[in-house]
Amino acid sequence: MNLPLISVIIPTAGRPRFLARAINSALSGMGNDVDVIVVPNGPDESWHEVRVTYSKDSRVRFDPIQVAHANAARNHGLAVARGQLVRFLDDDDYLVESGARAQYEAMRGGNVDICTGAVSFVDENCVEFDRYRPAQVTDLVSELFLQRPSTLPVAHVFRGAFLRDARWDTARPYLQDVDWLHTLIRRDEINWLPLVNVVGAWTHHAGKRTSRNFVQANPGKARKMAAEIIVVSIETLDQASRMSADRRKAAAKALWDYVPDSFIYAPAYWSRLARRARRLDGASRPNCFFYHRGLWRWLNPIAAEWLFLPLRVLNRWRKSWKKF
Repeated sequence: MNLPLISVIIPTAGRPRFLARAINSALSGMGNDVDVIVVPNGPDESWHEVRVTYSKDSRVRFDPIQVAHANAARNHGLAVARGQLVRFLDDDDYLVESGARAQYEAMRGGNVDICTGAVSFVDENCVEFDRYRPAQVTDLVSELFLQRPSTLPVAHVFRGAFLRDARWDTARPYLQDVDWLHTLIRRDEINWLPLVNVVGAWTHHAGKRTSRNFVQANPGKARKMAAEIIVVSIETLDQASRMSADRRKAAAKALWDYVPDSFIYAPAYWSRLARRARRLDGASRPNCFFYHRGLWRWLNPIAAEWLFLPLRVLNRWRKSWKKF
């Protein structure tokens, strides 16, 4: 039996109104070259109403698991995937046929481990309000440090053989996609291909999102978890003598991206990370306009963050007071 070119793994739980759109986008224009694996996870049963639509389509498999965790669903899908290539698609997102096919064609030769395309950010009416584009770099490590949206699952296609023994962390409640890609860059150097084509859409909607709920309940902890993923990657790459000058600059930027908005939650902790960023790149500083203008350019950004702390505490108190 001929193996399909691409396996598309879709974990799902409680989003039947989006699920059919995700499945249809994975099938679009692919003929028999696609293997869609839908993995319902947990007690939710709403996916059954969608399953009926595809009961006679052998390209679509529904393979439920009892564990209520998207990463467990992704690992299960990865274990049963038959395609030469693999991609992960959240059930509320969708692929763009022309861009996705461009990714598959670019990877047919077998020399690319991961191909990343642009992603549209759309509202519930599929109207674009922003876009992620891979940066003008040729190194996936630098890309992950430079741009947060670079970890969106819809953006990437993986060579199946490259993912051998790779697993998503089922204990992680937040930043699952970030942790996944950072785990991969720590393993070895990656042959990466960025594309300008829009390959899919990330949907902003009012429904339940694990990441949104976690951040709202644990703002300080969420920021620390994000920074720690970056720190582990920096340390792992450094120990393996894989931190080039470009990667060091990009890593410093990644740490500074979190410091200003997070400093108020744990000043001592974020001061340590700011010092680490300065050791990586002595010229690095937050990407705030006043740090690059006038006398502010000469002020140590760590000292500046401490100077701003009382104002931020006061502003936070005022916002809290207004709620009552």
